[in-house]
Amino acid sequence: FWGIALFCFLFVFGFQWAGIYVPAYLSGDTNGVQIDRYLVTLVRPEVISVAEAMALSFIGYLYTASYIAIFMFGLLFLVIIVLDYHDLCTTADLEGSTADTNQIRKEGQKIVWGGFRIAVFALWLASLVKLQITYLSSDSPNFVTWLSTDALSVFGANSIRNGWLENTSISHFTTFMMMVVTVTIFMVCALKIQTVFERLSVYDDDYPFSRDRVAIVKMLAVIGLLSFNLVLVGRFTGFSLLVAASTLASLHVLSGPRLRTF
Repeated sequence: FWGIALFCFLFVFGFQWAGIYVPAYLSGDTNGVQIDRYLVTLVRPEVISVAEAMALSFIGYLYTASYIAIFMFGLLFLVIIVLDYHDLCTTADLEGSTADTNQIRKEGQKIVWGGFRIAVFALWLASLVKLQITYLSSDSPNFVTWLSTDALSVFGANSIRNGWLENTSISHFTTFMMMVVTVTIFMVCALKIQTVFERLSVYDDDYPFSRDRVAIVKMLAVIGLLSFNLVLVGRFTGFSLLVAASTLASLHVLSGPRLRTF
């Protein structure tokens, strides 16, 4: 808990605000940092003053650190649930026990399905942040035009292509870390649940994960597609189609049949 809190406060808030934005305000030079709503004062001082922008960025990055902390705490809570479930099921003597193994599997499947939904929502969040910061590096007048120009360029329906500005943003690294942490935690949790199911199968010759192979494959495919989508945003012409495909695929799996219950 405290590790997550310190990381969000020191890195997400402290490093980005005090280490990047404050020096830019004091020097009046962005040093190649992406011009966003917090740094617009350096190029359009008539819109907002430096003092106002500094206060706004302070509040903004404190808010950013807060929602990333909540995001990380949610993943931590998922890990705690999975580890408790794993410990209870692996330390108990199930052979000859009156415990309802079908109910144990059912609860495990609920955890897997819940973990998948958490992973999808987390990757959606990271993708939205990535789309925003990538758009700010383009020369497009607005977000919708940026996406539509990219999509039309694939089919040759538009001779205009998006241009890119020479700047960078630390948020690219932040979204990448969000993706890595989310995918890793989902995979670890799924493997932990699988070890419990394999232990249960010793006593009744049942392999529940094999029954749900199609659903599990769909889950992994969606997680992989969303991850590739996040990494490749803005990297090639037609990335907007990948964004649409990954969104539709994830919605399809989320709204489809869940893991089989017993």
